[in-house]
Amino acid sequence: MFHLYQSNKVETLFAQLVRLLLEQDASPLETQTVVVENPGLAHWLKMQLANSLGIAANIEFPMPSRFFWQTQRTVLPGLAQESVYQKDNLRWLIFTCLQDDALISRPEFHLLRHYIAQGEENVQARGLRQYRLAITIADLYDQYLVYRPDWINNWENEKYELDDQPLADQKWQGLLWFELRQLIKSKNLPLSHRANMLDDFLENLQQGHKNLPKQVIFFGFTTLPKHQLDSLSVLSQHMDVHLLTPNPCEHYWGDVLDETTQAKLRLKGKQLLLADAGNDLLASLGRMGQDYQRLLLDVPHIQEKSLFHHEPSDNLLSNIQGHILNLHSVSTAPEPILKDDTSLQVVGCHSPMREVEVLHDHLLSLLDKDSQLKPQDIVVMIPDVAAYAPFIDAVFNSQPSQHFIPYSISDRPLQAEHPLLNAFLLLLKMPSSRMGLSEVLALLEMPAIYKKYGLKESQLKPLSQWVMEAGVRWGFNEQHRAQQDLPGWQENSWLYGFKRLLMGYAVNSHSQVLGIVPVANVEGLDAVLLGPLMKFVNDLYEFSEECSHARSAPQWGLFISNMLANFFEVDGEEQNILEHVHLALENWTGNLQFVDYQQAVDYEVLVDGLNQGLQKSGGSQHFMVGKVNFCTLLPMRSIPFKVVAILGLNDQDYPRSVTPSSLDLMHSRRRLGDRSRRDEDRYLFLEAMLSARQSLWLSYRSKSQQNDEPLTASVVLAELLDYIQANFSIEGQDKSDLFTQHPLQAFNTQYFSEHSPLFSYNQNWLAVHADGGETKPVSQQVDMASESDTLGGSEVLLEDLVQFYLHPAKYYLNKILKVNLFFESEVQDDDEPFELDFLQQYQVKQNVIKRFLDDGLQENSDHHFTEGLDAYGEIGERQWLKLKSSLDPVLEYCQQYMQDKIAAPMEINLHFNSLNVQLMGWQKEIYGDNMVKVVPSKLKAKSIVSAVIEHAALCAMGRRGMCLVICQDYLLTLKAMDKTQAKQYLQDLLHHFQQGQTTPLAMLPQTAWQLQNPLHVKEKNGELIDKRLSEAQKSFYGLSGPFGQPGEREDLHVRRCFNELDDIPQVTQDLATTFYGPWLEQELLTVTAL
Repeated sequence: MFHLYQSNKVETLFAQLVRLLLEQDASPLETQTVVVENPGLAHWLKMQLANSLGIAANIEFPMPSRFFWQTQRTVLPGLAQESVYQKDNLRWLIFTCLQDDALISRPEFHLLRHYIAQGEENVQARGLRQYRLAITIADLYDQYLVYRPDWINNWENEKYELDDQPLADQKWQGLLWFELRQLIKSKNLPLSHRANMLDDFLENLQQGHKNLPKQVIFFGFTTLPKHQLDSLSVLSQHMDVHLLTPNPCEHYWGDVLDETTQAKLRLKGKQLLLADAGNDLLASLGRMGQDYQRLLLDVPHIQEKSLFHHEPSDNLLSNIQGHILNLHSVSTAPEPILKDDTSLQVVGCHSPMREVEVLHDHLLSLLDKDSQLKPQDIVVMIPDVAAYAPFIDAVFNSQPSQHFIPYSISDRPLQAEHPLLNAFLLLLKMPSSRMGLSEVLALLEMPAIYKKYGLKESQLKPLSQWVMEAGVRWGFNEQHRAQQDLPGWQENSWLYGFKRLLMGYAVNSHSQVLGIVPVANVEGLDAVLLGPLMKFVNDLYEFSEECSHARSAPQWGLFISNMLANFFEVDGEEQNILEHVHLALENWTGNLQFVDYQQAVDYEVLVDGLNQGLQKSGGSQHFMVGKVNFCTLLPMRSIPFKVVAILGLNDQDYPRSVTPSSLDLMHSRRRLGDRSRRDEDRYLFLEAMLSARQSLWLSYRSKSQQNDEPLTASVVLAELLDYIQANFSIEGQDKSDLFTQHPLQAFNTQYFSEHSPLFSYNQNWLAVHADGGETKPVSQQVDMASESDTLGGSEVLLEDLVQFYLHPAKYYLNKILKVNLFFESEVQDDDEPFELDFLQQYQVKQNVIKRFLDDGLQENSDHHFTEGLDAYGEIGERQWLKLKSSLDPVLEYCQQYMQDKIAAPMEINLHFNSLNVQLMGWQKEIYGDNMVKVVPSKLKAKSIVSAVIEHAALCAMGRRGMCLVICQDYLLTLKAMDKTQAKQYLQDLLHHFQQGQTTPLAMLPQTAWQLQNPLHVKEKNGELIDKRLSEAQKSFYGLSGPFGQPGEREDLHVRRCFNELDDIPQVTQDLATTFYGPWLEQELLTVTAL
């Protein structure tokens, strides 16, 4: 008998399942079969059965396809355990046919021939195209076997038409299927498949089979293909078939139409018999369920039993569920809902991160209010849980113990859970890559790999710095670079970089040695690290070369196994992760062997197969393990929970859109029961809404986080809101109040305001809002630095004094508060350099000047200063000559002023009794009687500040020489200051230095210099023109335009200490006079153009 049980409550269906299992007169050793749609539902049934019966054993939970195949094997003993028409097997048979040039050259295959021919310039690319096309066609044939068995039977009888219409351009699909059958027959493989076995199956069933189970239970199916329903109908004549299916409505609703469909039919002049009946929300969201109801009507001799359950509707959520259950139409008068009804809430946020943060606060509130509510009673569904997983981990893992909510994430792909698999896939892609610097170093950073090569994590950073200094970008050697159809020079390759590093270890020289420019600082015990690095890179290159040869499936299996052993050293847990790789590899090779595919396979095809195999292999499910469940919206995943939350209901993300294949013949010839991803997602939303027992939380991105512009919600959410507004009224509120918009930031004052409906459990922001929520600048915050933290004690280093006046705000944050606003970030560039940036130009110029001085003021025109930094060849030579010419004036002045360098540095040791300070330091840049500084850039305040302070210290020590600062554009000359005056000058600077230890000093050095710069005071036609203030304002406010620069007030340290500065601070003006005034008044400071 065929029994149909329908209910609006899954709990009621489960109770019926328990009764069916207990009523079955069977031996305890006899296996019971409960067919389910997904593993998540099977897990829930196991847990519920164990709780209800005390034990759940000897019960199988197969999927439908597996159940039908096993049943057919029972009736037809000759069937193989695995069907040759399974997609993973069928693709290799199709791949064989696509490699048959005689077949593909037939005129009916011109579309396939044109697609495959695009890869003829590369044999491996052509093979990969054929393989991916075979996968697509195998997916199509798999659909046809389930939903269009009549097409398959026609093609096998060489009747190439669809529903009595010729195939036209798609005739190749029928011809290819016929050729597949011939190929299968030639390989002596079974010809039986789901479409042609029904007659044989029926004939053998008539004879009776004792091995069939007494009953089978299909639980929780919201749709089944017509082909499978027909098979169940046949089986019901020989066994009891129980179909337990959720149905949101007690009445028949297969012909109910939503308003949009009704309007379209009216425009066409068609009569609508049910135009005024039914529930709009059910008709709109339940199209897939409608098809299922219609299919069930066509099943003969079916015994129906209604198990619908009515509950009192005491809130908005239960009222909506009741409307759907009773097929309630639009109300003439809106039903009242209490003001404090929180059973259904819709929230809008600016980003996925904010959605998760708001959800966490909401769940904490629910758990606080209801002591009976447990984390396992809550489910959070997301259209793409993998996209939200990083935000979920970031929010839920960062909570203090009192706010921690246990959670689990299901349905993530393996790669998202295990970085080791990402390393494996990256290693597989290495033969098709250029061996770029970032790719190779990313591989080496994996613990399983660097341990294999005897390295430690702390040793990776110096290795990374070395190879970057060696100019490595991509390519193992010149031959490898030439294989990419690019010039085959060795510069910027791994091999040439290793030569430079080894030469740097062998010799201590800055010049070329045997045509190789050594890399500096490759020395000491760390140099031994070069060995493992070189072996790793060489192994990668040899692996890439080995992959260029096609192999048979068993050979590839052995090759990949050896690769795993050579590159990875794993512990017990990681070994379990690699088992997924071995399993995917075993399945891939097993599919080839099952269909007797003997030809060699290209490496690209292997990689594509393994990648798909790992994606198909689901990660750890973690579904319903006693925690808050985060999962993807899947069919029949809507198991009843007390609290249901759905995130990511955005217009572009849900319903999920899947572009249909242009080869899919079903798309333009739809039939009742065909699957539609969009209709399926709409029905999933309906299921999720009906599975909520206490509350439903719906969230989406309602505004852009870039410009705060409103964004559109998913159409399913919009339809729900429209339905609520048409049928319900909330006491004392506008209908729009059902939606809550949350601010962009979690620290917004609305969360901590007493009269705001918004709230937050985050205690970290309470201190910020304790004084009204206004964040004060550092300069207004008291007790930020204790006396013990200041550097104004008895000893002050000359270097610290210089650093302070170079940037007082930065010095205060870095040295006093130990706050660093910038973090070191090493960007690994895989492309060859084509020009030097400003920092690199400055560093190269410094190296040229240093070498010039070290060589006894002898000019060196070698290009090796820019080795690995600038472009190779003539372009790089031109860049070097341009850079070198800009230094020529500087080097001329160096020859003039930098003779007779004093070898021993001069000590600075000055006592300031009134301040209780001793100024100490050393000065090395003494040439004869003068201090000379060379700055390979234009004259700026930072060069002047250090020169002025150091020269004043020398003058205070009694030296009478000058100080010269040689820049590319100007020569700054400082004459000697009187010893007593110099000491008084330093005492004034130290006084402000001490003040700057307890509160930041609003001195902006470049602006201060421009306020005193003598170059901006000129006489023209007997009139004195003073541009110092205007130039200072340019430095302060900055310049706009394509070549403009931000002003000093935009500096991050200045903004953090003083917030917005509207005008040049008075402190800057006063200190500019204090710092430069004594030198300018006595004409001790002059600036001369070079």
